[in-house]
Parts: sequence; C-alpha cells; structure tokens
Amino acid sequence: MLFTSDLDVAEVCPGETLRIQCPEDHVIIPTSAMFGRMEVTRCIDVKEFIGCRNDVLFLIDRWCSGRRQCEVVIPNPDLKQANEECLRYLQMYLHVSYSCLQGSFIAILFSNLCNRSSSIGLRWNVVNYN
Repeated sequence: MLFTSDLDVAEVCPGETLRIQCPEDHVIIPTSAMFGRMEVTRCIDVKEFIGCRNDVLFLIDRWCSGRRQCEVVIPNPDLKQANEECLRYLQMYLHVSYSCLQGSFIAILFSNLCNRSSSIGLRWNVVNYN
C-alpha cells in the first residue's frame, strides 16, 4: 500500500472525541485500535489494573475506513460492549493508529439482509512517486 503520510496515532480519554480528518482526495485507513487500560498515560494515572486491552479495529473500521473524516465520542456504548478483557467499572481509553491514503470513497454498500452485515467498496487512486 502507498501511504501519503506517516502513521498517525490518537489517544482518546473518556469525555473526549476521536477526530480524524484527512486531506482532500485521501481516505482514512485505520491500522490498529485498542480500547482498555493499556498503560499509564494522560488518560490513566493510577497503576492499578493496567495491561488489559480489547482489539476494536473492527469498530473503527466500520466508523472510519474509507472516509475523509470521522468522529467517535468516548465513552461509546459499542466500545464498552466489545470489552472482554477489562473490569467493566474501570475507566478505559481508546488508542488508534491510522494513515491517510490517497484515493476516493465509492458509496457502494453491499448488504446481506440475513445477518445485517455490510461491506464498503473502495477504489484507490494510487500515485506512483518514482
């Protein structure tokens, strides 16, 4: 894949909003997303119950992949529901890595009515920088 920028990282504490915005003619490509208490950060200042994490890339993909911009408010009920590793009463934060890829979003949604799943069609306008 040809990325137009280095990997960006966002850390989102409770009460904050993840805001990703790519330049014109670029789309968001999340590469990792963890929700939990991975380490002591500006979001978590107590060393107790550190190290639990939940891979939530599937949710960030659903909300952000292929779009030019996206926002996710923390706390978020879908992220809390995806939590399997941390004690539910603990304060958790979101850590997302992403890049902006030059390309365009094609609004083609293929829906499977039986299981209500969707997939998004994307077309990339890859630029050769040789």
